Amino acid sequence: MRELLRIAAMNAYDLLTENFRSSLLKGALGLDATLGAEHGARAPGTVLTLLYRWASQSRAGAFGAAQPAGGMGAVTQAMARAAREAGVQIRTAARVKRILVEGDHVRGVLLESGETIPAESVISNADPKTTFLALLGPEYLDTDFVRRIDHFRSKGLVAKVHLALDAAPRFNGVDAAGLAGRLLVSPSLEYLELAFNPSKYREVPANPVLEITVPSIKDPSLAPAGKHVMSINVMFVPYELGADAAGARAQLLSNVLATLERYAPGVRDRITASEVLTPRDLEREFGMAGGHWHHGALAFDQFFVTRPVPGAAGYSTPMPGLYLCGAGSHPGGGVMGIAGRNAARKIIHEGN
Repeated sequence: MRELLRIAAMNAYDLLTENFRSSLLKGALGLDATLGAEHGARAPGTVLTLLYRWASQSRAGAFGAAQPAGGMGAVTQAMARAAREAGVQIRTAARVKRILVEGDHVRGVLLESGETIPAESVISNADPKTTFLALLGPEYLDTDFVRRIDHFRSKGLVAKVHLALDAAPRFNGVDAAGLAGRLLVSPSLEYLELAFNPSKYREVPANPVLEITVPSIKDPSLAPAGKHVMSINVMFVPYELGADAAGARAQLLSNVLATLERYAPGVRDRITASEVLTPRDLEREFGMAGGHWHHGALAFDQFFVTRPVPGAAGYSTPMPGLYLCGAGSHPGGGVMGIAGRNAARKIIHEGN
């Protein structure tokens, strides 16, 4: 316990330097410490995000970092089948416009189509800002609570780059088995920190930190025969990209491809199509305020019993009948379903 108290508020840079010699190992672990965070490895509290990732991976055991057949969409499809078998009705393309309130209690939702769906409980998987400020409305909430939600830090710092390839990429020193795993470009803590610095000035990194997977290696159904797809998480890409956002996007793709080329010579010539999704693109595409895949930064003041904010940290909210079940509630994002499971237990316990 003493050691946990000592390191909990440390920065990952100092902790990793204290315990390891290998620059490559420290760089890889430093990436895990900052993935989903809002700062570089020298920022206090990044040990917390490192422990968060390790805890979830340890709990998953042999199932950690697994890739489902058919891609990640297969997970939600399997869940949908199980839900329908249990009698659940699932409606898509039915965007919610407002959460309805009557007599200081949730009474259902209003769809953008104009249809009203009455309900005594509404369980929101949307991010906290969207749930409280856009769907419910601040007029139903205490002023101090609205202020806390408004200041909930939710601007993403990770972009996605998708590449279609006409052949499997070849990375230096990586065999066929390794190509099916998780590939990292974060050769040292110094590289990691230098990649973070431009984001403070709304600029993209010249030498980006990358988390790379080639999912079609394990699951050929994701691409035509002989072809492949590559998915890349690009660290430290700010939500605000300055006055020339289009130019910044083009520069980001160019920098990512140049970095890839250093580790996988010839990969640029194999690209047949590309897609860049910045945090702002993720916000627009998936309705996540700020484009953060955790719906909010992982930090001491937005974690555990204070996630997302005091007053809504236990899945129930100040509005009776309204609950949170998404990544903006404890324990955060990731394909694990813990927030939803905990919320379901809370709702059942309260008899709703």
